[in-house]
Amino acid sequence: MRNQRVMHNYEFHTDSIVAMKTNETLTKVLTGSSNGEIYMTDLNKSKYCRIDKIEGESILSLAISSDNTQLFCSTKNDFREYVRIK
Repeated sequence: MRNQRVMHNYEFHTDSIVAMKTNETLTKVLTGSSNGEIYMTDLNKSKYCRIDKIEGESILSLAISSDNTQLFCSTKNDFREYVRIK
């Protein structure tokens, strides 16, 4: 195994990350935490933004459309769709 190194460290979630999804080109990463936070990180620009915080819920799964304009997330009690997330 070759040596690996961390290129950039992002520290913005306030609880454990339990769901993660990338877009097809690996330029955007969606993360969801056990306290309901959803973040999108743009790896090209090294920037991130919080998309939502669903109170009292843990993010179970995330999906992103192939054109990067729609985000879908599910919790135990909810399913949400977000549009124009670019």
